[in-house]
Amino acid sequence: MRAYPSSRKAGLSGLILCLATWSSLAEEIVASDFLDMSLEQLLNVRVISASITEVNFIDAPSNVLVITKEMIRRRGYRNLVDVLQDLPGYDFGMYHESGESTSSSVVRGLGEKDGDNPKLLVLVDSVPQNNISLNSVALLSHEQQLHDVERVEIIQGPGSSIYGAQAYAGIIHIITKQEFTGFRGDVLVGENKSREITFHYGEVFQDDVFFSLAMKKFDTDGDEGKGRPDPGGYYHGNAVPETLTQHYDENGNYLENIGNPNAGEMIPDGYSNWFDTLTLRAKITSPNNEVELFYWNDEHGMSTSLTGFEYYANAPEYLVHRRGYHIYAKNSWHLDEKWTLRSKATYRETLVMPDTAFSYTYRFDGIPKSASSASSQLSIEERLDYNYSNQGALILGYRVMRSSKSEYFYSIGRTQDIDSSIADSSWNIAVAGGGLNQVEPIHQVSVFEHAFFGLWNHNWNERHLSSIGLRYENSEEYGEVFTPRLAHVFKRGDWVLKAPAGTAFRQPTFSELYFDGVGNPDLSPEKVATYELESN
Repeated sequence: MRAYPSSRKAGLSGLILCLATWSSLAEEIVASDFLDMSLEQLLNVRVISASITEVNFIDAPSNVLVITKEMIRRRGYRNLVDVLQDLPGYDFGMYHESGESTSSSVVRGLGEKDGDNPKLLVLVDSVPQNNISLNSVALLSHEQQLHDVERVEIIQGPGSSIYGAQAYAGIIHIITKQEFTGFRGDVLVGENKSREITFHYGEVFQDDVFFSLAMKKFDTDGDEGKGRPDPGGYYHGNAVPETLTQHYDENGNYLENIGNPNAGEMIPDGYSNWFDTLTLRAKITSPNNEVELFYWNDEHGMSTSLTGFEYYANAPEYLVHRRGYHIYAKNSWHLDEKWTLRSKATYRETLVMPDTAFSYTYRFDGIPKSASSASSQLSIEERLDYNYSNQGALILGYRVMRSSKSEYFYSIGRTQDIDSSIADSSWNIAVAGGGLNQVEPIHQVSVFEHAFFGLWNHNWNERHLSSIGLRYENSEEYGEVFTPRLAHVFKRGDWVLKAPAGTAFRQPTFSELYFDGVGNPDLSPEKVATYELESN
């Protein structure tokens, strides 16, 4: 039995106990732990995020931080928030919170003061994880799993020349284990009925085909805000208002400023901050092929995103429910010793489920307001790698992508179908007094995008390395964008000097483009250019 110290890890406060651990992994028996590596060994850790092809950490033409699987195990990281709080440049206004946003992050001063950061790109095995319509990051907290991860590569600064939109302030690239065999399982328990179960199973077939399956289940009742400071009285000592500003009676008649049937009743103190999340990753790899499925489902209470005197913030039936998954297939075709053609097809979805809902204390008594959004994306990428010598490589690629996007649509009640293009009970019509169960089209768009990209990496000699990259994006939403990059690395003994210069862009969100009365369909992407000098 292992005991972790009192920690914020996985949102489990107080003492966390590992009740059971099973392991039969050959990879656990390593010659040296990462923390015992020499400086030379550390500098030779292989990374891929900054230059697409594998290079030594010290040769990466970007400001890169690497969290290895040994560091994840040693530090007890349970999710990305735990990782990022240990790194320079990342700040959180909130984390592991329930509510509409579970984390509010700023990367090197760039991001959102509230809500998930649309200027940070999160990748899992090169697949973007940001919400397709909102651009926001959704996988920093409990809905991410790390127990089947080989390493996490973190780029500080722009990366759009390689990865396109949202690689603005930084990139977090989760790279999972490729050739895993054996079985490992953990059970963690903590305060407030907090539980986390993880397992990772892997097997090899025909000597070179590997299958793995990893799962994480986390749930907690939360502390319901009990014992927390509340000097503003947002969640304690509040009564139901005397008046309902808007309401529909049992006959569907619209009423204004009527007596509240619950007037004067004390609203229960605290708020709802329970979590129930599930993640699942299945993977098949061979020397030239790879298929992966990653699925996550996150349900949690509304918590501090809603004030207790205005909403029923502690009612367990009101929740946030988000879901997503991706599936991809890769193929590498080695034409000869120098030329390799790499193909990849990816399909993914990001969903806000229609049982996401909350209820007001002062209007529409007993009738919740629900939210939903459904987005999907299909992309196909072809890449040609030319390794012309031991000193360098030229990479050329083309990607086409079709995205189906939807507004963050509000309904009155919980009857909405997530796959429908028509709302069967419009909130906007109900608020205007137009009645319940009124249909309204949901604003959806289908967007075609294509991109050309090229990257040239060259080692001039033992001391000098250069990298030049250029990406051209063309989207039906925001037009053309060019994102060049230039970097030079100079090494002398144990001293390394990196001089990267890069550009990046964040594409407009669905709301910024199309929201009624506010959106601007002609809005251009937000762009940034950086010039850096890094000495190690």
